[in-house]
Amino acid sequence: MPGARALWLRLGSALAVVLAQMACMGEVVAQASPANASAVSAAAGAPAFPNRPVKIILPSPPGGVTDLLGRMLGQRLAQAWGYPVLVENKPGAGKIIAAEMLVKSPPDGHTLFLTEAATFVVNPHLYRNLPYDTLRDFTPVALVAENFPVLVVNAAIPARTMRELVALAKARPGAFSYGTMGVGTYAHIAIENFRQANGIDLVHVPYKGASPAMTDLVAGEIALMVVNLNVADPFVRQGKLRLLAATTPARLASRPELLTVREQGIPGLAVTSWFGVVGPAHMPEPLVERMAADITRVVRSTEFVEQVLSRNGLEPMTSTPASFRQLMRDELVTWGRMVKVSGATAD
Repeated sequence: MPGARALWLRLGSALAVVLAQMACMGEVVAQASPANASAVSAAAGAPAFPNRPVKIILPSPPGGVTDLLGRMLGQRLAQAWGYPVLVENKPGAGKIIAAEMLVKSPPDGHTLFLTEAATFVVNPHLYRNLPYDTLRDFTPVALVAENFPVLVVNAAIPARTMRELVALAKARPGAFSYGTMGVGTYAHIAIENFRQANGIDLVHVPYKGASPAMTDLVAGEIALMVVNLNVADPFVRQGKLRLLAATTPARLASRPELLTVREQGIPGLAVTSWFGVVGPAHMPEPLVERMAADITRVVRSTEFVEQVLSRNGLEPMTSTPASFRQLMRDELVTWGRMVKVSGATAD
């Protein structure tokens, strides 16, 4: 068909220009297949995307759910975009180091940031001198997954229900510590609300990610954590940890026998969290829409849901860039109230 042939010629010409430009820069470029041609062809007057490897910044160390999610998403986006998608781990400082690195990056789509909700909706209420503004300094691209946490204790802790845990903590004020993935994470604020609501004294021990925190929980260095079920489950099966409750509003489909905190009559601990991909401020809208569509296509795929999300206790959560931004606005208010009640501060 002449029309189809003309279209392929135009696509081939655009691709040739991109390859020639990259060759002049001395870079080695992987040939994009026709299926990927739309990812590398440029809109009128706009630079091609991608024209080099893409980087996803992760605010956690290797290991743990955030790292795995970033790597698995990156692998599939690389197939769609025809260029490598690399990850760079920048843990620490309540995810601020990674966030600030993204904010200082050019808004061309080649640097992205995958993180949990707390980075955007909790940190602004914890830090007086936060080096970024959630609504000003980021471009929301796409939501990826929703997290359903559980409260888990070291097996040596003599508590099998939430009521028993509260009674134990009241009898021994300050004797028990809880670990989190850092100051200002959803788990930190959730447990501080739980502590305040039940009049108990627990010691906060922040870590730079879930993996080192879980290591200390299993070793008995800390007493309890709120963490994703699949992170804790292998140790639960080995008898090293004990599940006390789901922190979600309803029971988990994957563990229907596990009561929620609310069902056990304990206030102050009901929480879920989400993961999303953002870019720096001022990214071109057509680029954002195209990237969002590609990410959503991956997240909704049966293979990604079964092989990545379900195996790690996550559910797919998708959005448009606009609905993602509105979620940020709404949860800034919700988590602001929770932070105020908890009395938590990071300064």
